[in-house]
Parts: sequence; structure tokens; C-alpha cells
Amino acid sequence: EAVRRRPYQVILLDEIEKAHRDVLEGFLQVFDEGRLTDGRGRTVDFTNTVLLLTSNIGAHVSDDETRERGRIGFGKRGSTPRDATRYEEAMAEAARAALPPELYNRLDEVLAFAPLERADVAEVARRMLRGLSGDLERQRGVSLTITEDAIEVLLDAGGFDRALGARPMRRTLGRLVEAPVAEMLLRGELTRGDAAQIGVERDRIVILRAPRGRAPRDAPLSISL
Repeated sequence: EAVRRRPYQVILLDEIEKAHRDVLEGFLQVFDEGRLTDGRGRTVDFTNTVLLLTSNIGAHVSDDETRERGRIGFGKRGSTPRDATRYEEAMAEAARAALPPELYNRLDEVLAFAPLERADVAEVARRMLRGLSGDLERQRGVSLTITEDAIEVLLDAGGFDRALGARPMRRTLGRLVEAPVAEMLLRGELTRGDAAQIGVERDRIVILRAPRGRAPRDAPLSISL
């Protein structure tokens, strides 16, 4: 229905390996002919759409072999073209084994990505905090900054797990940053015009408060979000 109303679309099918085979077979007509007939007999045109299928297929390959084969898709640090080719072939073989042959044969390209490294998750944390900072600024009039040391503590406090990607960082931010900030807002310790800084004391995350334009007392160098 969404494509029928707006035919110029990018469609993301997340974790496609969990879909029922009937669902996968339903997309064969889309990949083959660029159209799909719905339950009412209406034909929907997909010729102006781009379909992206994501999957955790091959996760065991990346977990066991990425350390030796380098990084694919995130800067490719420490990998050679030969390593990258072997890694991509292994991932493509895992996808070929898991997906119905008729579906795999209709994919234009298979892209392989290695697990997120520590530096990648640190950047994810900064972007999540940037979003939190924007929400606080718009809704409460409170600015937010963070020290570089705090990013490292968040990573060490459960935010980084090589096997689980960026999701642990979301939980860690919720526990160590979002919940304390929310409590400070509810208690009236942060009000409109204040600045909150996420810092570190004795290897623990702390939230420091100061009036707008003034850094918290003895605050180290911070990153403005």
C-alpha cells in the first residue's frame, strides 16, 4: 500500500532470514518483474523502488574470521584485497546456503560487513548522545556535553560487545546517562538554561550541572554535542 501511494521508495527488509518462506516467495515477482499484485487484484509498480535486505546470516563467519581477515565495510583497516575477497566469499556462501536459491539468484549484490570495533561503537555513542542532546535542548532548554573519558567508561561499562554490535551501547546509555538525567530533571536539579556535562569520577559516570555558559567546576575538556 505504501508503494502504491508513493512509488519512489527505498524499502528496508530487516533480518530477512526470519521471514516465512511464503513471504520470501512473495517477493520473487517483485525481483523478477518489478511489480506485485495485492489481495484485491491491484498491481503495484516497484520499478522505482530500491529494496535492501539485511540479515545476520554469516555472523559466525565474521566472529571467527574477522580478526584474521580484517574489517570490511567500516574503513577496511588492517585488511588486504585478498583477505577482503575471502571474507566476502565466505559471507556470500553463508547467505547462499541459508536463503532459497530462487531468491538468492535474484539479488543484484551481496555486501558483507564485519562486526563493529571499539572505535565504531564510540562513534555510535557520540551520535546517540547527540540525539539526546538535541531532545534536551528542544524540550527542556538544557544543553549537554560529554568528556572523552566518559565515552571510554561507557564502552568499558558494557557498551561494547564485539559479538552484539551497537545495541549494548543503547542499554548502557539508558542506564548510566538517560536515567540519571531524567531523575535530575524530575527533582528540579536541571532547569531551563542549565548545562549538563557527562563526566567521570573514580571510573564512574557522573552528571555535572552548571548554568549555561559556565563549565562545571574542575570539569575536564569536553565534547560539545
